Amino acid sequence: MILRDAPLLHMWSVIDEILELSAQHVLPHFRECWWDHIFHDVLLTNTPGIILGLKFCDWIGLEKYDWLGREGAKSWKEWKIWTCHRRYGGFCYGMFLISINFLTGFFMINALWIPPSNPLSIVRLLVWFLLGNIAFKEGWHDMKSWNTVERQFNPVEARYRWLAFGVLTMEAAIPFKFVRDAGNLIKNPKHPPLLVFAYALIVFVMFGFYI
Repeated sequence: MILRDAPLLHMWSVIDEILELSAQHVLPHFRECWWDHIFHDVLLTNTPGIILGLKFCDWIGLEKYDWLGREGAKSWKEWKIWTCHRRYGGFCYGMFLISINFLTGFFMINALWIPPSNPLSIVRLLVWFLLGNIAFKEGWHDMKSWNTVERQFNPVEARYRWLAFGVLTMEAAIPFKFVRDAGNLIKNPKHPPLLVFAYALIVFVMFGFYI
């Protein structure tokens, strides 16, 4: 109901599992069986949730988003994400934000010794549901109206996007501040060199393409 784009949601579903695998040497919460990642999380939980969620969006009349610029394209090579720096940057920025939001949800409660059953976790999700909806709507209209006549007369503000970025930055800073006294965190983890190289290469390629 926040992203409202099926390809992006399915992509995010897989990326979340990759993030869990990447962080399992730091936080044991992420140590799951391979079948748990693929079958339970992606196929049996995320995919049906995405389908039902988008159906619900249609039912209540919410506007669908097209983050990749697929509308009117005959093939994936014609998606606007490959030709518009604003759309490509918005896509990368959005994926970065929701990925950090996903990770901080686990690292924060671990750093602050908050049990998973504590209602604070649900309250956080509800707050992010409201703030994320406004922030991503701003981002969508920013990309959609970029380089159009409409944009000249109706500028898109970014107050909620900056607010979301500020809150995420604070959430990410909390686990670093309390890392010494964190609950189930592995002390002085050894980051696999291949993992570091893979993420560095991904960032380099994505940033290079944006430039």
